[in-house]
Amino acid sequence: MIDLGLRLTDVQEMALEHEPVTYEDKADPRINLRERGATEDECRFLVSKRDRISGQWEGDRVELNAMTSPQFIAWLERKLDEVGVTKFVPEQKAVTDAYRRAWRIAKLNKMISDVIGELPKDDDIDIPDDLRDRLAATLDPDQDGDATLSWDMAIARIAHDGLEVAA
Repeated sequence: MIDLGLRLTDVQEMALEHEPVTYEDKADPRINLRERGATEDECRFLVSKRDRISGQWEGDRVELNAMTSPQFIAWLERKLDEVGVTKFVPEQKAVTDAYRRAWRIAKLNKMISDVIGELPKDDDIDIPDDLRDRLAATLDPDQDGDATLSWDMAIARIAHDGLEVAA
């Protein structure tokens, strides 16, 4: 596990908004922060004082959502680069399987594109004169229709049936 950590220098460079925080524990939180690698400047930012009455420690914090999406992506990419993270390259079988799938998809897309050019234009498609009646019947269970279909799915079924009759 690698701690990418939003550091005080990051907060200052990006001018991120901070908010007050209160630590419920009576022990000085700076001890734990130092043990986990926080600098003295970060400790002073995160824990600035102790309330005399409650005994609670107070300071400021910055959450990751203080960054805009582009800031967060740039910050994350920089942090990953700093620790040497690189793109994962799967084993040969996974790469081969993915290539075969991608090739098939590319081939189908090309075939679809080629066929689209051969399809009739909108004005050349014969629309049944009784289309609305057919639609109503397709949706009417009393006429062996299916009331669970959406109207556009019913239209698709009518168009499909029309192609089979024409073939």
